[in-house]
Amino acid sequence: MPLKRHYPDIRFSGNLVTPDEIDRYEQYQVINPAISVTFFGSATAGTASQAVALGLGNTVADYPRNVAAVFSGSAGVYGVVSVTGKNQFGEAQTETLTQPVGTQEAAVVDGTKVFAEVTAATVTYGTITGTGTCSLGVGTTEGKVKFGLPAKIGAVSDVKAITWSTKSGVPTVLNGGTVASTDYVDTTNHAFLGSSSLEGTTVYSVLFKPSYVAESTAKMANL
Repeated sequence: MPLKRHYPDIRFSGNLVTPDEIDRYEQYQVINPAISVTFFGSATAGTASQAVALGLGNTVADYPRNVAAVFSGSAGVYGVVSVTGKNQFGEAQTETLTQPVGTQEAAVVDGTKVFAEVTAATVTYGTITGTGTCSLGVGTTEGKVKFGLPAKIGAVSDVKAITWSTKSGVPTVLNGGTVASTDYVDTTNHAFLGSSSLEGTTVYSVLFKPSYVAESTAKMANL
């Protein structure tokens, strides 16, 4: 029986029931996520101290997830990448990914925020940068792979189980089933983390029960 038949505030005022008010578990799956280093932004060259806009390809993520800046080229290539977009709830955000000066010819800088949409990305090359490019891809690094959950969580214990399959299709229970840890659950970004690098085909399945208490009258889902 729909609540709007009995509660005028739901029918006429736009009030909604939030996940923590529903006594149910959620099952979320990530199936064969992308692993491209240019998923969001193409490889873009620049000179020392130059700020260059990355040419965006996909602006919407295959799954809400962390991004990665990928530098390549000659020794000393470094810089700062600024990414603007929205998280999985449609909230605007910006993240800065910094590759410090060094002697590396290639480097991957993994982000920690979750992006469902990227609206702009700019790389500012360092003052003594070598010859090289920078692109914006998706996070694939072991221990840093992060996917946003479709509902906000209030504690790491909200996530009850995480299973994943290897590229050969072998199902594995993450960490033997003990996942209530910041190593695997991110309450700030309402996300879960993988312990292995993404390669080939991978499937994640997450069982969770949201306990995040939403006191705001603003809609939680804004995409």
